[in-house]
Amino acid sequence: MSQEAYQAEKDLNSYQAKTGRGGKNISDTAQETGVDAGAENKFPGAQVRVGPGSTASGSDHRVIPPEEGGEIDDQGHSRIQEMTSLWMPQILRPDYTWPRQRPALLRVSEITPPVPHIPGRTVRLIWGFIHRGLCHFSKWYCHWFGIPFDHNIVQLPFGLLMKWTDRTNLEEVAAMQMVAAAGIPAPKFLCCGEHPNQPFNRTFSILMTRLPGITLENSDDLLQVEGEEPWLEELKTCVDAMRQWSPPEKLFTGSVLRTPILSQRVPRHIMGPFTTQEDLYDYLFSAASAHGFPSKEKFQETLVEARKIYERPHRVVFTHGDFKAHNILVDNDGHLSGFLDWESAGWYPEYWEFTTAMRFGRNSWWYQVAAWMGGDQYSQELSSDVALNLLTVDSYVGM
Repeated sequence: MSQEAYQAEKDLNSYQAKTGRGGKNISDTAQETGVDAGAENKFPGAQVRVGPGSTASGSDHRVIPPEEGGEIDDQGHSRIQEMTSLWMPQILRPDYTWPRQRPALLRVSEITPPVPHIPGRTVRLIWGFIHRGLCHFSKWYCHWFGIPFDHNIVQLPFGLLMKWTDRTNLEEVAAMQMVAAAGIPAPKFLCCGEHPNQPFNRTFSILMTRLPGITLENSDDLLQVEGEEPWLEELKTCVDAMRQWSPPEKLFTGSVLRTPILSQRVPRHIMGPFTTQEDLYDYLFSAASAHGFPSKEKFQETLVEARKIYERPHRVVFTHGDFKAHNILVDNDGHLSGFLDWESAGWYPEYWEFTTAMRFGRNSWWYQVAAWMGGDQYSQELSSDVALNLLTVDSYVGM
């Protein structure tokens, strides 16, 4: 086993041993999109594999080193890799993260951070050229260390990685800088590149720092708040503070750049901006369809339940937009070390953060986490949101 894979297994086992948690991933976003949205800070030197007989106890969780997983098929290269790990400076290795001094008590500002300046298109095009070169370099870099190359999450030395997906956008560039300025442990933004005429809508790339920690996974476990480590309260501190920030207009729904929100869970994966919640709901319901319902009566019943969302006014708050376990990193001491993937962040109705996390996997561990953080006060909104999802799912699944 390589040193990288050994360290990954050690970190994962340490966290699971302290928390008593583990088990199969029942990620809701994976069900919706087939994409692991929290991949950028998973340790690149090993894969977490869940065997066919996995249970919520995590007994079949094991870390598969690249040699066993088939990424290295040349024994000579494997031996060179082992020798290299003995003399390679830590800063050049794919598990390096920049030292961070964790405060004794996490404090997140409740004052709305300023919207950062977004580099102009000429600057973005120049960085895009450089980023494409880094992507080619990463292929060699990953081969040298015996780790899988991922063209979406590009691994680099010096504690860096580059996110380059069809969901990466300028709104994420702004949002991740805002939350970092407020004290939330998000990756540090370095630069963004633009790539016109790229296939698969991979228009933007972001160079950022790699964060330490283990990615959380959902499970069937029971949440025991008193038994959880500090990350739970620290994450609540982040969410509570964000919800105190003020939108540019009282009922504005949109990104921090006042542009449309890009989200996997809305019709055609884009919506807004809107200045009234009626406009927001009208847009969401515009994609309603009776397709998939067993009867007209069942469709009408679901429509009535979904339309109850119009009846209650809601304030607008800053929202992550994809509040799922796989977007949270926890370090070996049980502290929150990363809050990832801000591509869908923006100004939403106050219930949105929680109902997004609770629409699937009812009574799962993460469902309980979201409910404890405040989602339990939005039971009617959750019921309407679940109904709305049934009505509009054809407009975003499979796109």
